[in-house]
Amino acid sequence: MRSTTHYLVSGLSGQGGDAPPSVTGRDDDGGEGAAVRRKLNLLVVEDEAISALALKRLVGRLGHVVCAMTATAEDAIRLAGEVLPDVILMDIRLAGEMDGITAASEIRARFGIGSIFMTANNDPVTRERAEGAQPLGFMDKPYSPMTVKTTLNTAAKHLGPITRN
Repeated sequence: MRSTTHYLVSGLSGQGGDAPPSVTGRDDDGGEGAAVRRKLNLLVVEDEAISALALKRLVGRLGHVVCAMTATAEDAIRLAGEVLPDVILMDIRLAGEMDGITAASEIRARFGIGSIFMTANNDPVTRERAEGAQPLGFMDKPYSPMTVKTTLNTAAKHLGPITRN
């Protein structure tokens, strides 16, 4: 049996490491934010373990849930079909043969689930290729807690009030 790097997350504990910075700020959008804001169920696809865990903790502090995490595109496709997250936080450059753009395109085609790309590489060719996957957004690395908050709130507004799970 092949060993893979992924695991399902059954809750967000405050154990291990320092807490991420406090996220403050209001969603002052004329009162619509409270009606539209909802908890998102997220699949995190990141091949750097420390970054993935830090993002998981930050996402939890923002009121969302990481329902699964993986380090490879192949496992991301499989997990997306199993856990049916609302959104996927997808690193573009991943361990393995397939990259995050290819995985995000496959996931959108098969399951109708959109991705938010996370990347430190913003070259025009990669960006244009990523746009072809119809992402819900982009987060440039390194990202701030406020960037994550804003990006997830925008995704939640785009998806509307009903969650997939």
